[in-house]
Amino acid sequence: MPAVSGSRQRRADFFERLGGRADYAVISSPHNVMYFSGLWTDPNSLNGSSLPILIFDAGNSRLFVDNFLAGEAGNCDVDEVVEFPWYESRYPVRDRRRLVMHGAAEWLEKAGPKDLAVEMSYLPADLVARLAGGRTVMHEASPVIENMRYRKYPDEIETIREILSDASAAMDTVRRSIRAGMTEWSVFGLLYKEFVILSKNPASMIADIITDGRRAGVPRDRALRSGDLVIMDFSPHTKGYRADIATTVCVESEPSGRQKEYMEILLEAQHRAESLLAPGVQGRVVYAALAEFFASRGVGEYFTSHAGHGLGLLHPERPYIVSNCEESLAPGSIVTLEPGLYNREVGHIRIEDAYLVVSGGFEKLTNHKQGF
Repeated sequence: MPAVSGSRQRRADFFERLGGRADYAVISSPHNVMYFSGLWTDPNSLNGSSLPILIFDAGNSRLFVDNFLAGEAGNCDVDEVVEFPWYESRYPVRDRRRLVMHGAAEWLEKAGPKDLAVEMSYLPADLVARLAGGRTVMHEASPVIENMRYRKYPDEIETIREILSDASAAMDTVRRSIRAGMTEWSVFGLLYKEFVILSKNPASMIADIITDGRRAGVPRDRALRSGDLVIMDFSPHTKGYRADIATTVCVESEPSGRQKEYMEILLEAQHRAESLLAPGVQGRVVYAALAEFFASRGVGEYFTSHAGHGLGLLHPERPYIVSNCEESLAPGSIVTLEPGLYNREVGHIRIEDAYLVVSGGFEKLTNHKQGF
């Protein structure tokens, strides 16, 4: 099940942060509905086109859904699930999103709030139109939510920890299976298969499987050759949260001397960056340490990407390990370190691990094999 045990606490904390500026919150982005209720939609189900809407105040919460989503909503940490009949196998279906929008708007009209906290970029237009004629004032809630999501709650940490553990194990299994003649899509398929077997949950997946000089991109129907460097950058999404890890493998061949040197540099750079992960350290400081180390080893021109990012409901999330990030790490932040060297003459190499920032420094959350 998704992380739900902290949903009620997150709703209470949200209203405390609002400081009395709204009568109700209206949450309509799927990821933040998940955050405040625990409703996670199976990415392989018909419910991907649904539109759940969560309305709550300091004491009560109501989740508005169509009947297809009602079963999953029944597992959520909310006070009431308001269900609207959409498809019952007897009549043609209506627009399920509009159905829920109208139902939520009617409830709000009757409640008559003076002030609403809403996500402006996700608020359904039909709902706005229904309330526009009244005296309701809408306030942007997204900055408050983003600041909350910057530090993970204990239930979120446990969920992400489990996903990263399964991702690491899947990565190690697949790297042992890579052979010349396999296609990039075959590697992608093996990663997905192994992860789903381990996690025992529905999942979707983004993965860069790169073998021939590209730095990023979806897999292609290209067969691997002996001596190819294969970057596997793997981001599974399940139980509402994302993981992200990466490694580089040399296919059925001993890597060249310069490739070994690059890998050793990357591992040392990652180790140095790890030592900086602590509350109060700005993302740009971690990035600068990596850049300076690469420059000292004569490979600075090949470090041309970001150095890491946060993990959570979306990907990427705050904080960012980039040159212009003034934001500091905080206890409860989950970040990746993702150094890479991109030199077409040597071959592109990238590694990535994930870390929980704690009061005394960090806890490494991944344990897949790095190095050749």
